[in-house]
Amino acid sequence: MSNREFFGEIAVRKGYCKRGEIRRALCRQRSLRRHGRHMLIGMIMLEQGSIDNAQLIEILRCIQMLRPGTAPTVGLDPDILQPFPPLA
Repeated sequence: MSNREFFGEIAVRKGYCKRGEIRRALCRQRSLRRHGRHMLIGMIMLEQGSIDNAQLIEILRCIQMLRPGTAPTVGLDPDILQPFPPLA
């Protein structure tokens, strides 16, 4: 795992999605930018159903481990990255 690995690369490496889903999300991201909107790739993939909430959180954790001192969780409630409570 490289310290320059991107969100989509991590998602594919972990088997959460295919490269085509990353390309589709990146196209959507570019389209939104052209219209003056910015949306994080993870949120686009979540919206498109390419990944689920738990997978998004795991990818963000990986990014945080790879890039100490960065803030990959900007815009997210910090509690979202806390471990899930045990199931009863």
